[in-house]
Amino acid sequence: MDADGHFPPVVQRYFQWFARDVSNGKIVRSDHHVTDESQGVDVRRWHHVLFVLPGEEWRIDAMMQLKSIAERWTEAHEREEGRLLGYSEQENDWWIAYCKRNGTRFEYD
Repeated sequence: MDADGHFPPVVQRYFQWFARDVSNGKIVRSDHHVTDESQGVDVRRWHHVLFVLPGEEWRIDAMMQLKSIAERWTEAHEREEGRLLGYSEQENDWWIAYCKRNGTRFEYD
């Protein structure tokens, strides 16, 4: 989310829905603040909020590492993101085929 923590009301409502389960330890919330200076003088701050089940925290670290890769986003990155989000290989195959049919290029910065 751009603007570092300035979430629209609809996003804030989702956070409130998860708050009780976070406080009860049923799910884990992890906030990450990232500065993106690759746009030249237009510095952007991103606030990533990720939720996982207890014991699945490794997914957060892997997702943030994947998002920090400074190379072009490829089909392999897209597949890894899907895997980290819990999608099966078959679901990832469907998604990749769907994107290709609709003209999505994965080779972008």
